[in-house]
Amino acid sequence: MNQEAGAGVRTESDFEYLLTFLPPGWELKAKELGALRRCRKFHDAQVLLRILLIHLAEGCSLRETAVRARQGGLASVSDVAIMDRLRQAEEWFRWMNSELLAHWVVRQPRAVFGERWNLRVVDGTEVTEPGPTGSSWRIHYAIGLPSLRCSAVEVTGSRGPATARRSLDSPSTPATSSSGTGPTASRVGFTM
Repeated sequence: MNQEAGAGVRTESDFEYLLTFLPPGWELKAKELGALRRCRKFHDAQVLLRILLIHLAEGCSLRETAVRARQGGLASVSDVAIMDRLRQAEEWFRWMNSELLAHWVVRQPRAVFGERWNLRVVDGTEVTEPGPTGSSWRIHYAIGLPSLRCSAVEVTGSRGPATARRSLDSPSTPATSSSGTGPTASRVGFTM
C-alpha cells in the first residue's frame, strides 16, 4: 500500500508519521475503552484507527470507507460494521484528544480563564441531500473545553434565521465564552 494517493501524499509513511503523535498506550486504551472489544475483522487498534480516519478525516461515506478498506487490504468490513465501531470508539477518541491537548497545549483553558468561564467551541454546517428535491438542514454543535464533551447540538431547517444561535449562545453558567464558525457565526474568535 505504499502508493502515491495524490498531491504528494504517501499513505503508508504518512500514517506511520501520524502515529508518532498519538499518546503512549493509545492501542491498549482502544480495548480498555471498548473501541476494540473483539478483533474479528479489525485485527488491531492501528487498523481500526486507519479505517475510521478514512471516514472521518477524508470525508468518505461509510460505504466508500468500506470499499477503500477492502481495496487497501486493511479489512473486509461492511459500512454497518464501521458505523458500529465508530460508535464504540467515542470514549477512545475523547481520551486520545484529551491526552494530546494535555501534552501539546502548554496552558490549559482552566489555567488561562479559571473557573469563572465556561469555555466552548461552537460550529455549524449545512447538510443537503443529493438530488434536485433534496432537503437541507443546519447542524449546530458546541463542545466544552477541555473536556471535549458535547454541550449542545441542534438541527434546524436551512431557511430563515439561524434559530439555533439563541440556544447555543445561551450560557449554562453566568459567564460563557464561545468561538464560532460556519453559517451561524456572528462572532470571530473568543469573546468574554
